[in-house]
Amino acid sequence: MAFPTLSTYSDGETPADTKLNEIISAVQAAFAAGIIGANIADPLVMQGDIDMNGYSLNNFSSLNKVQVVNSSLSLDTAIANAASSGRVILIEPGYTATAEDIDVSLSNITILGYGHSSVINVPNTATYGINVTGDNFRMANLQVTSALAAADIVDIYGSNNTIVENCYFNGVGNLLVIDYTTEYIVIKNNIFNGGVTSTDYGLSIKNADNAVVCGNIFDGFSALSALKATITTDTNGLKIADNVGYDQDMSINFNSGLGVTGCSITGNNFRTFLGEQLDDFIISDNNFTTDFTATSCDGARIVDNRVGGDMLVDGTSSTCVISDNTVEGTFELGSSVATQMFSNNAIIGASDFNASDVYVCMGNYFYGATTGLLASVSGVSGVPDGTTIDVTDANFFGNPGTST
Repeated sequence: MAFPTLSTYSDGETPADTKLNEIISAVQAAFAAGIIGANIADPLVMQGDIDMNGYSLNNFSSLNKVQVVNSSLSLDTAIANAASSGRVILIEPGYTATAEDIDVSLSNITILGYGHSSVINVPNTATYGINVTGDNFRMANLQVTSALAAADIVDIYGSNNTIVENCYFNGVGNLLVIDYTTEYIVIKNNIFNGGVTSTDYGLSIKNADNAVVCGNIFDGFSALSALKATITTDTNGLKIADNVGYDQDMSINFNSGLGVTGCSITGNNFRTFLGEQLDDFIISDNNFTTDFTATSCDGARIVDNRVGGDMLVDGTSSTCVISDNTVEGTFELGSSVATQMFSNNAIIGASDFNASDVYVCMGNYFYGATTGLLASVSGVSGVPDGTTIDVTDANFFGNPGTST
């Protein structure tokens, strides 16, 4: 970085400009020495006036100071000093910082790295890794490793306006947890690589309002879900989109009686899907390599999904739409399900509708045997309860053993 040198001054200006040049020289020396801590602002902001009599800068301040975590400054010290020494914390490339029971209660904290070589490690001696309660938190371009099983590694607990992006989470433990009453959350473009402990999961969403989870990759998780949502409060605007966990599980469970609006699960690639209480959800354009189960999903739209195994829609579900899905295994509709529309689906295995109410059924391809389809309907406007509706002309039945 080159700074200009002021060449000629009037007699009255020379002392003040000499002082300014001394400051510029000090800044140049700091950059040359690789010092970008409290001495340098990022960006550097200077405010104030030159005192022509005292030959000094008045009201000088630098904003957004950067603290560099390395062998001379630990991560917990940098966070503790954030209020006075800078709220941007940079993990030096090639350095591994230890995170053991660290609390981030101050707002506007940013922890950055240079990518995979900037590491935060949670040792097995910790109770947890990093617990964030301050608002406007951002974590990006880091590798987070953990040897702490069955514990929360990074816990976003009630922190609003939070972004976690471009990080590589690797190891055992519950790698990233979105907890308590959080809103305005973005979790994007991260990699979650689980350890060998069967009780761990990659991303756990316990409460999230107006949240986006997109573009993440999951691998290495076993018994439980790589991506797990267990929602216990009213939720609006949760979007889970374009995530990949080809041999991993996704589990979405909302407690009954919640107010849920504007939520969607779209464009994901996972092994299995298990959803419960998904009222008014849109579940579309996903690829599940084995099984799909949705229970109690009033008003849900389940469309354009590919299911490599079996598909079950069950529980007390009404006015849901099931359309344009491809199911390579069996399909079952629970007896308490009232489906507004069942159309343009391709079912390769056997189908069992359990005498459930299907108001519109057309354009489907049933290759396997089909039972319980529209044995009777009730509560359909203009159709007497108990009426049997013949749908054989509106669908294709590839198996001659089909019964309706």
